[in-house]
Amino acid sequence: MTKLLQWLFGVSLLGALWALVTFDLLDLSLPQTYREVAWPMPFYLLISFGCYSLATVGYRVATFNDCEEAAKELQEQIKEAKEDLRRKDTAEFSSCAGRRSLVECSATFEEICSLF
Repeated sequence: MTKLLQWLFGVSLLGALWALVTFDLLDLSLPQTYREVAWPMPFYLLISFGCYSLATVGYRVATFNDCEEAAKELQEQIKEAKEDLRRKDTAEFSSCAGRRSLVECSATFEEICSLF
């Protein structure tokens, strides 16, 4: 059973219990105070779930670990990519030196885009 089905089953079960208590479908002869408490219960649960979710996200953001090694590695990869593009640029378009526009150059738009 997937997690989604487990959650749907749980919500369905709670919904059925709520309907039984709120609308007194089984003639349980529950006191009026039980029905008065059960009636707004879905709203309370929804608000509680929202508060829990907000607190969880806030806690995870506050305790988020910085990955300094990964940041350095990423910066190095960016430098390598820039150098590689510069090398390709000079190698591919050296025949365009001195020309005024790409129309005069033998490189096509597809060739330029293939570099990126």
